[in-house]
Amino acid sequence: MQQQPPPFQPQLQQQRPRRKGLHGCLIAFIISASVTGAVIIGLVLIASIGSSGANYSKGVDEHPDMQAVWSYGSGDKQVARIGVRGPIMRDMRSTPFGPAYGSAELVMRQIRAAKNNPDIDGIILELDSPGGGITASDMIYEELMSFKRKKPGAVVVALMEDLAASGAYYVAMPADHIIAHPTTLTGSIGVMISTFNIKELAQKVGVTNVTFASGENKGMLSPFEDMTPEQNRLIQEVVDEMHTRFVQLVAESRQLPEEEVRKIADGRVFTSSKAIEYGLVDEQGYWDDAVKKTAQLLGVQKVKVMRYEQEFSLTSLLTSMQQVDMTLSSLLHGNQPQMMYIWKP
Repeated sequence: MQQQPPPFQPQLQQQRPRRKGLHGCLIAFIISASVTGAVIIGLVLIASIGSSGANYSKGVDEHPDMQAVWSYGSGDKQVARIGVRGPIMRDMRSTPFGPAYGSAELVMRQIRAAKNNPDIDGIILELDSPGGGITASDMIYEELMSFKRKKPGAVVVALMEDLAASGAYYVAMPADHIIAHPTTLTGSIGVMISTFNIKELAQKVGVTNVTFASGENKGMLSPFEDMTPEQNRLIQEVVDEMHTRFVQLVAESRQLPEEEVRKIADGRVFTSSKAIEYGLVDEQGYWDDAVKKTAQLLGVQKVKVMRYEQEFSLTSLLTSMQQVDMTLSSLLHGNQPQMMYIWKP
C-alpha cells in the first residue's frame, strides 16, 4: 500500500519561532524609540535650563542672534538679502521649546540683525507675497524705515517675483528702487475685511446664538446676525481710513499725486509693465539687476550679499517644526474678522 504524506502540523511548528522573532523585533523597536524619545526630551530640558540661566547683555528680540552667511557676489560693501514670502502675518506663539514666530516677525528679526550689523549698508528685499495683515505689513514697513534712519546712506532695493500685491506692495514703499520681473503681478492697493454669515444655516440646524453685549454695535460682524445699514456704514468708515493711509503712503513714497494714486487704488493688480506706466515700479529686471542697482546706489562696483540664518540648536530645530504651518493657520483662523492688505482672487 502506498505510504501517505506526513501531516502538515510539523511545518506549522517550524514557523512558530519566526513569529516569536518578529515579536522580539517589535519589542526591541519600541524600546529603542522610547530611549530615543527620552534622550531628546532630556536634551531639550538641558537646553531650556541653559537658556533660562544665561546672562544676556542685549535684548534677544532687539538684537536677534542670527548668523550672517555669505550668499552672493563679492565687494567692499555688504548688503543683506531678506525675503518676504507667503501671507504676511505676525502670529507669535509660545511652545515648549521657545517662541515660534510668524512670517512678519521672522522678517523683522532679519531686518533688526542687519540694522545692528555695522558692516551692512543695504537690503535687497525679495517679495513674493499676496500681502496679509494690515498691522503686520505696517510693522515691516516701519522696521525698514528704522533701518534707513539708523544708517544714513543705506539703501533698500525691492525685487518683486511672482506676486507682490497689497501688503507686499506696502512693504516695498521704503525701497529706493523697485524692480519687478516681467511676469510679476503687483498693485492691489486696497483693504478688505470679511466674515461669514451663517444665520440661516444655524436656524435650519437648530443652533441659537446667545450673546450678551454692552451695546448694539458690540457684536458687529457676528456670523449669526445680519448687519444694519448703520453698522455697514461704520465698518466702511474703518476700511476707508485704512485705505486712505495706504494711498497716501504710496503717493509719498513714489512721489505721485494722491489723486492719481486713488484712480488706480481700487484693488486691481497690474502687470509689471503697467505698474511701470503708473509709476508704481521703476523697471523690469532680475536678481542680477537688483544687485547691480544696489551697488550703483551705494556708489561701488560690486557688493557682497549676505543672508541671515537662525543659529542652529536643538531648541531652534524643534521650534521651527512648530511654526511650519503657523502663518497659514493664523490667516484662516476660525471666522474671526481681520483687516487685511491682501489680494484674494
